[in-house]
Amino acid sequence: MRFFVPLANDSNHSEHLYEAVRDRLKNTKEPTAERRIYLLKFQEEGKRRTIAVGDEFHRITDGPIMAILQGDSTANYYVCTPKHGAFEGEPYTIPRDANVEVVEFSALR
Repeated sequence: MRFFVPLANDSNHSEHLYEAVRDRLKNTKEPTAERRIYLLKFQEEGKRRTIAVGDEFHRITDGPIMAILQGDSTANYYVCTPKHGAFEGEPYTIPRDANVEVVEFSALR
């Protein structure tokens, strides 16, 4: 999957939005790893869940998932939507021990 950020106008805007989300998390949570995550599979409440950038997230219904980031020191995952982590509010945190599988974007441009 080619890298994108929902709500962006083009690839340059995607880069700008992605870096803005990373900077926000650096200031509110922790620095994030360099990897660009497209899809995440994890265990939650005894069920296997799959989420991807661009999808609606069942826990947060304020718009598409704009980014899924991995914390650099905790290795927790942060799911960011417009009102939860991307522009305001707190991201949804998925603990690293939630039996996580990651699929990264295969092409950056």
